[in-house]
Amino acid sequence: MKISIYSRKSIEKLLKIDFRKNAAVISFYGSLGKFRDEEYKPVDYSTKTNCVWLDDIRPASEGYVYSN
Repeated sequence: MKISIYSRKSIEKLLKIDFRKNAAVISFYGSLGKFRDEEYKPVDYSTKTNCVWLDDIRPASEGYVYSN
């Protein structure tokens, strides 16, 4: 098993040129607020893999670190 971590900018570039077959993706994004507005859309992996897990990371001040 190989695990790779990419920034949004890097993965968007990689999706245009190459993407590993049989890849599973775990994608984290922030809640609405300082770093994300209502126009935000997660990266679209639909043409490369159907194995995608999206997870909303919430501030620790809300009593938990992530939700799914």
